[in-house]
Amino acid sequence: MSRGVSARCPDCNAKLTVPPKLIGKTAACPRCQRQIMVLESAPAPYPLSTEAAEKECTPNLIHCVRCSREIAVDASQCPTCGAPNHWQHPEITRFIENKELFDDMPAFQTQRFPMILKGHSTTEQRGAKLSSKAVSMVILGLALSAFGLWVIGGPLLIIAAIMMLVSSLRTTDPSDTFQEFSIDFSQSPPHWYSNDDEFWKPVKAFFDL
Repeated sequence: MSRGVSARCPDCNAKLTVPPKLIGKTAACPRCQRQIMVLESAPAPYPLSTEAAEKECTPNLIHCVRCSREIAVDASQCPTCGAPNHWQHPEITRFIENKELFDDMPAFQTQRFPMILKGHSTTEQRGAKLSSKAVSMVILGLALSAFGLWVIGGPLLIIAAIMMLVSSLRTTDPSDTFQEFSIDFSQSPPHWYSNDDEFWKPVKAFFDL
């Protein structure tokens, strides 16, 4: 009985064994369903030198999923066949696959690059909320006053003025309303940046930083 040929997905690092008859053809990754070129001697998705492997470094080159030529990890597409490069660092993939772990955090968006993960969250300023309510009260107070209901409209206008004053005092700086982080896996150890480490504490803990 002929032995199967081993291949490894360059996207999710899953290993698969296929029949020898598929050499030179493509096979679907069992984990992410990406089409993988099966070679007689399948290359590792992270072709590290011995020295790099000992240091657990991430490679600069991977293999194109279509033509198997070496391309840079940060290339947008293969320069030989034009296939798009969807490779991303395994830790970024792990983060995306487990994003439900952060459901208790305020909503945030992510931006992914092959070696860099960025995230940001925007929260409405407390002062802006007060100001919006105050404007509504001014409109209501003026409307009531126009109909001669000064007993109700007058106090509303006074309350609205106080709210506007408090709103101007409570307006926060940008770092309080826009939180962002980035982690660069091209460096060892990964380089972490955020403008609010307390806000991103669960994310830092996920990456053990």
